[in-house]
Amino acid sequence: MASSDDEILTPYIEASNKPTGCSPDAAAATGERSFRQAIKGIQQGSSDIRLGPPSRKRGRQDNKRHPLQQTANTAQEMEIELKDREKTLKWFSCSSFETELREFVKKWVPETCKWVGTHQEYKKWDDTSAGAPQFLWIFGKPGCGKTFLSHSIRQRLSQEGGIVLYFYFNSKQNDSGKQSANAFYQTIIYQLLKALEGTATSAECYSVAHELRRNTGANTSITNERLLSTLKDILLKIGTRVNIVIDALDECKEDNQEFVESSVSLCRDIPSLKVVITSRPELNIVDRFTKISSEINIRLDFSKTESNHDIDLYIEQRLQNSKTLGDKMFPEMTKEIREKLRKKAGGLFLYVRLMLDLLEQQATEEGIRNGLESLPETLVGIYQNIIQKIEKNASKDLGEMARRVLRWVAAAQRPLTIDGLMMALRAEKLKAKENPTISDLGPFIPNYRERLWQICFPLLEVLEDDTVQVIHVSLKQYLLGQNISGQEPVTTTGGDRGYFRYNPPEEHLELALTCVAYLSVQKLKPIGLSEIESDGNVNKPEVGLIDLLRRIPSHELTNEEVGVLCVRNSRMDRSLPSVRGWFFPGAECETLEVLSGTGSTEKLD
Repeated sequence: MASSDDEILTPYIEASNKPTGCSPDAAAATGERSFRQAIKGIQQGSSDIRLGPPSRKRGRQDNKRHPLQQTANTAQEMEIELKDREKTLKWFSCSSFETELREFVKKWVPETCKWVGTHQEYKKWDDTSAGAPQFLWIFGKPGCGKTFLSHSIRQRLSQEGGIVLYFYFNSKQNDSGKQSANAFYQTIIYQLLKALEGTATSAECYSVAHELRRNTGANTSITNERLLSTLKDILLKIGTRVNIVIDALDECKEDNQEFVESSVSLCRDIPSLKVVITSRPELNIVDRFTKISSEINIRLDFSKTESNHDIDLYIEQRLQNSKTLGDKMFPEMTKEIREKLRKKAGGLFLYVRLMLDLLEQQATEEGIRNGLESLPETLVGIYQNIIQKIEKNASKDLGEMARRVLRWVAAAQRPLTIDGLMMALRAEKLKAKENPTISDLGPFIPNYRERLWQICFPLLEVLEDDTVQVIHVSLKQYLLGQNISGQEPVTTTGGDRGYFRYNPPEEHLELALTCVAYLSVQKLKPIGLSEIESDGNVNKPEVGLIDLLRRIPSHELTNEEVGVLCVRNSRMDRSLPSVRGWFFPGAECETLEVLSGTGSTEKLD
């Protein structure tokens, strides 16, 4: 992580010699500096020593290596080990959480979440005496602030010293690389190796990781079992307390019960390991945790006093910073805003955030008062209200654009930037053309960043890297017609009539058709945004669409749907690895006949 990032995150992240992210390209950035300095010092001390064969004129005892020669050999060994460490760290497919950490700092409200350190259950878990609970499970409804609580706990543990590892499961983005147990194990091993650099056990622990890398074939995926075994072997060599903070376990796409059982097994073998897990109270997770004798829990809806205090602090900060609400604008209404939001929130930060976003859009006191009088009861109600307003107030073109934008964000298997998203909207026009050309792209959308904010606020958020994502995973569930735990059933009777509801297989087909049509008009030079069209921010959105096609799950499409795509494929540049990989995942060379039933025996060469 760059030094500027360290300045941004201080004091919210660990000291600079602790793992704050997992960028494999920066694998040698911290602990290796001192390692290289040691090598340099050794090499300077032995640079004038001739390392040739011993002279025959000297006695037999002179055949022994000169101490400085031994030192030089040590330097060579250290250099080899350093390269091995770099190779091993880069080998792990590690998830980076730099964006999450910066977003946390940006949205953090001072003094919130402090209560957890004095909570009776937390103190039991934090106890270092033998037999103290190793698991702390914090659960609550969607939007109640679990992620901020996990950030706060990680920060607290880091300030106390010791090793703190962390993983934030995230399904806001379909292909974020943060939804599997495999990604968790690889990331935790990476962080642990980085945290151990400069310690007495570092070499031993790295040797365990080296062995895993060397014994894994180039084209062989690492199983969860092997990763778990490696993590266990490394932890056994440490012998001191290690803390792991895991957020949003319910967003892990794999079997949650199996993951919990593996974690329990790990704790049984490593008494010095302490684990914090946050999640929704999903039945399969609840069932497994209730069977763990070493587990204690904090149920957030039973901690309403603490949660309401944090919500009060959040409301107060928002009102103070608001240009349209607060004492300066409507002093007689701020008390009413506080009271009604707190009463309706039910401990949900997300509810308060969305409602304040909507109230800030009101231009008059009457509009604010009407908004307060018609506060929805649930998150589902808020989502329905927002979408109904889009349908009612937006022009036909903007309403349709909002529907298309939400479809791409909800269904795309790879998150798109603002530029990539706008190019995707333009590329949709190509699907209707028999032989599309560059000139068939949809019209450029002027001021599209402002338009995106105008039509989809507050349902979407844009990260620092310009990635567009849903404001919360519960919104994605709503758009896909999935029920949200702890909320009313998602139906189409709330007024949106299903217009803003998406069926994944159907959306995958539409997105795939758009990507295929887009790629089919590419010649030697990819289509991109001009400097004028991109508002001065050119980041090659076509690369996003190429990669997006590869990530669309073709196995969910029917033979007829794939046949349509195969017809499109006949006009495409088949040398594109992304296209080959999408049509024939895992196959070296298959025929179009297999997929489309057209009788063609043409192969992708």
